[in-house]
Amino acid sequence: MIKNIKIFSNNTIKSIDTVNLIKEKFSNRGFEIKDKEYDLAIAVGGDGSFLKMIHSNNFNDNIYYVGINSG
Repeated sequence: MIKNIKIFSNNTIKSIDTVNLIKEKFSNRGFEIKDKEYDLAIAVGGDGSFLKMIHSNNFNDNIYYVGINSG
């Protein structure tokens, strides 16, 4: 069961706005946003953000990955 989420993002205004919306929506539904020990990783940005997320987890197959393109 997914309860803990980490969000990876680049620093564009559109990405930051998207991250804030994601945090609000998930927090309101009982999910926790964490930096360690998470079940779902979300990348907001482009290919670079997604690759950074994947590499930071060493392709851990116990984590679900989602990419949101904000470009």
